[in-house]
Amino acid sequence: MSSEELKKDEKKKSDPKESSKKLQESINDMNEGSKSFSKLRRFAKELSKSLEEPIASMNLLNEMRPARIGPTFIIGANAQTDRSPARTLDEYYQLVRRSKDEDRTLEEITGKSNQEMRNELEEAVESSIESEFNFLGYRFLYELENFLRDLIQERVVIPNEKNIGNYVPKNILEQCNLRRSTEESSSYTYGSYRWIDYSDFNDLKTILEKGKNRKYFQDVLNEEQFKCVVSKLHELDPIRKKIAHSRSLTKEEFNRLSMYSEDIAIMFRENS
Repeated sequence: MSSEELKKDEKKKSDPKESSKKLQESINDMNEGSKSFSKLRRFAKELSKSLEEPIASMNLLNEMRPARIGPTFIIGANAQTDRSPARTLDEYYQLVRRSKDEDRTLEEITGKSNQEMRNELEEAVESSIESEFNFLGYRFLYELENFLRDLIQERVVIPNEKNIGNYVPKNILEQCNLRRSTEESSSYTYGSYRWIDYSDFNDLKTILEKGKNRKYFQDVLNEEQFKCVVSKLHELDPIRKKIAHSRSLTKEEFNRLSMYSEDIAIMFRENS
């Protein structure tokens, strides 16, 4: 690919509006995920209270079947027990459905103590939620990085192609081009992306903050909003690193990620 073809390709790929749309979709999914987590925890708590009751009064169990909970929790299996809340609940449901004696309790049907079932259900629920925290968090950060890349490409890189070194630190340009050339020369990967696609989270923050680059965003963010976005990106970085290294997020970290993501998206959306 010639340099001219590459430039055309880079311009063609830059689409902040499309990446902004995908970013918002990932935020919506995080919000829906939070609602589902609360729903599943509530169901598990209610079922736990019902374990000692005869199965005739356990209509709640039917309400908690996978088809009613949704597909999200089918994938959240614990790595050691290979259990997800959906699978655990469905096993309970099938045992109850096959039982002919409605005066028996779930404890009598399964042969497990109430405490064993409570622990089993709680472990499956928390394992699933933990998996979903990371899955949804990774997707959001992926879309956020792509959105920032497209925004910087369109507003900083393309208008200043001939003297880009004045707007992007030399070490970032060198590292991005090195990553691209390494990928392009590999027989196992295909790489012909824009150099900015090889930037990481910290690179993007640095480019935004460099010199007078903020002037390229004055029409969408005022001075205070620009500082707020950069500040939130700094605060999100430790969370991003946890996800990148496959360390599980806590509920508080997921909530912070969800809240900050919405704040960033709103600022760009309301002023674009």
